[in-house]
Amino acid sequence: MNLSFDHDFCDQVSKDIILYKIVELLKDSKYRAIGISILYQLTKSEHVRNALTLTECIPIVYQLLVHFPGPMIAPELISLCINLTNLKENCKVFALDGRFEKLFIRGLKNNDINLIKAIKNIVT
Repeated sequence: MNLSFDHDFCDQVSKDIILYKIVELLKDSKYRAIGISILYQLTKSEHVRNALTLTECIPIVYQLLVHFPGPMIAPELISLCINLTNLKENCKVFALDGRFEKLFIRGLKNNDINLIKAIKNIVT
């Protein structure tokens, strides 16, 4: 089921506590993949991207990106990151406290074109 096509659902989620519960899934490795997949679909909505600015989502996603075990970041995770960086407020959070530099170094070191796309979103 693709949640991103149901705009009413996305709008409702952006106003509801369920969004915080989905973000909490990112903290538990057993449910992380499910949380990333759901958030990826939901972040196609600008309302949801705005609402996520008020959660722990961006710092958690940043940590997952920087500490990803392989050289190339999983497609679902980097797609979520790209969606999040389509909003200026979220980009500011990704750029705090030296975060941008770590992402930039990882992107160049691993020649990860998708991470470079997210970095481009952050700087523009």
